[in-house]
Amino acid sequence: MHSTKRLVATVALRIAVSLAVVVAPLTARAQIESVRCPGPDAEAAITACTRILDGAGNVRMVQVGALVGRAGAYYQLKRYTEALADYDAALALDPRSASAYILRGNTLLQLDRLDDAAADYDRSLQLTPTNLWAWSARGNLRSVRKQYADAADDFTHVL
Repeated sequence: MHSTKRLVATVALRIAVSLAVVVAPLTARAQIESVRCPGPDAEAAITACTRILDGAGNVRMVQVGALVGRAGAYYQLKRYTEALADYDAALALDPRSASAYILRGNTLLQLDRLDDAAADYDRSLQLTPTNLWAWSARGNLRSVRKQYADAADDFTHVL
C-alpha cells in the first residue's frame, strides 16, 4: 500500500497545480480550498474538495481533480465505497485518466473485487503502456491471486 500513497501524492500534486491554475481568478477562499484538496489531512481534504465541487460549475478539469482528490481522502480513511463512487464519477468525466484507473483499481482491490481491479489496471496500461504505477499495481494484484509468473513479468516492466 506504500506505492498507493505515493501514487495518490503524485496525482494530488498534479491536481493541486491544475486546480491552482483554474481557480486563480476565483476568490481567495476558493484558492485556499484548492490547496487543501487534496491534502495531508483527509477530513479537511474531503471538506475542501466538496466545496470545490459545489462551486466547480461545468469546469470538467476542476470536477475531475476535486473528485480524485476527495476519493484519495476517502481511501486514506478506509472509506472505500465512497472513494469508489468518486473515482467512478471522475472516470465518467474523464475516461482517459490512466491514474484514476489505477487508483480505482487499488480501491476495488481493497473491496475484494479482484476482477474489476484487474480490468482497471489493464485499462490504465492500454492508455499508458509505460506507466510504472500500473505495472506495479497489476503485479501486486497478480501476486495476491498467486499468479506469480505473470506478476514477475509485470514487475520486470518496473525495473
